[in-house]
Amino acid sequence: EMLRQMELYKLLVENGSDEEHRERIKTKYHDDPKVFVIISETNTGYAGGINLGLQRALEGGHQYYLLLNDDTLVEQNDFIERLLEPFYSFEKVGMVSPMTDYASHTHQDIKHWGGKPHGKIMETHDLIYVCVMVSDKVVQQIGLLDTRYFIGGWEDNDYSLQIKLAGYRLLVTGKAFIHHYGSVANRKLREKNFDYWENLKKNEVLF
Repeated sequence: EMLRQMELYKLLVENGSDEEHRERIKTKYHDDPKVFVIISETNTGYAGGINLGLQRALEGGHQYYLLLNDDTLVEQNDFIERLLEPFYSFEKVGMVSPMTDYASHTHQDIKHWGGKPHGKIMETHDLIYVCVMVSDKVVQQIGLLDTRYFIGGWEDNDYSLQIKLAGYRLLVTGKAFIHHYGSVANRKLREKNFDYWENLKKNEVLF
């Protein structure tokens, strides 16, 4: 019922891939009025890519934004409803994450909870942005992600901390699950001789 009352839009950020891939994406979604494609000629990093999407989404005056990595797989038909539920069930919720099978945060990773979603709602101090839903109120108050954390890593820790300091809660719902292949972008970067893990250390110092 909750979902039926909402308009759903998809926004895809093509963040600096090769021209062939960009053209394939544009062609695939050309005639879909509810899918918007943003093309970036250069790789703006994780935070930069998310911000390109958020800036466009903010123009529409929406209530919630689902930030979804491209190396994920959603299998639950009511996945969005499961993520929305905590916003309506608890006070001062700023961001909600599903559980997954590949995350560095114990609250989010099912490997630390018997290997499957447990159905509970947990409050946490931090979230890794494999897939998170954030309220418009939070984005309006805090703003966008910090692009100094280039090319990726620790920008989600930074933003989570800002959410907490603004008085909002971070929740993980064990009712929702998403498969995460994990580190796909990192492997691609290694092929280009970019040391992601060394860069991650620099971002940690910045944090």
